[in-house]
Amino acid sequence: MKTRRINRRASKKERYQLRNELGSPSAVIWIFGCQRSGTTFLENIFRHDLNSSVFGEFSPLTIGERKTVLKGRAEVTTLVSDQNAKYVVIRPLFESDRAIELMNFFPNSIGVWMFREGSFVVDSMMRKWKDQFFAISRRVESDEQGHWRLSKSVMEHSLENGELHVAERYARYWIMRNEIPFENKLMADERLLFLDYRKLVQDPGQCIVQILRHAGKFEIWPDFKVDARTNRLYQEPKLEISPESRLRLQVLYKELEVIGKQQFG
Repeated sequence: MKTRRINRRASKKERYQLRNELGSPSAVIWIFGCQRSGTTFLENIFRHDLNSSVFGEFSPLTIGERKTVLKGRAEVTTLVSDQNAKYVVIRPLFESDRAIELMNFFPNSIGVWMFREGSFVVDSMMRKWKDQFFAISRRVESDEQGHWRLSKSVMEHSLENGELHVAERYARYWIMRNEIPFENKLMADERLLFLDYRKLVQDPGQCIVQILRHAGKFEIWPDFKVDARTNRLYQEPKLEISPESRLRLQVLYKELEVIGKQQFG
């Protein structure tokens, strides 16, 4: 057994993993979806499991400290395989369009596509980023050659068009991101689960149990608890969105909701 020094300032989880040889991960859980859809919430839930190793959007798996683009397959698989954990959780949000490719990195991968009603996501994006989201995206979501992978879609959907209200631009962005599962036929891949943010907040325990079992019959950890905020689940915000975009938000959410209910009830 390896001898490890335990830092007194280490967290409970770090101390636990330093004292225990958990072995290499036997499963990988990928978190996909659109920003402000509960992906960070789901990631943080898994962080509480002492047997997990979790990589967020900015992590040793990405090409830079303030970049969300993943490193190459060889580096990612080596870093993940070296973890002392029963399973690994990775949240490469910007890479969601590569969901099947990424799940193929490991033979024991599953994915969770988080989704949330579009109007709530748009409102949340405006609260967090004002009108700066695309500028931030260009900065953190560019590869080592400086290529912004989102740029083609931005131009096609006029997401950077300053003449459009910011809510309209974010609504179009939500549509673009949540059309990916349909365009890439992700629903046909049995490894991928579709989880509604509202369902996760209302019944987090049941959702985590289902995800863990899908990943390899893992059990939920004994001291599981979640501080879920429900105050903004139901009152739909008033936004300056075109009737066409509003209708598409509603229709696309309903299509995702049907799939999510089939998997999570």
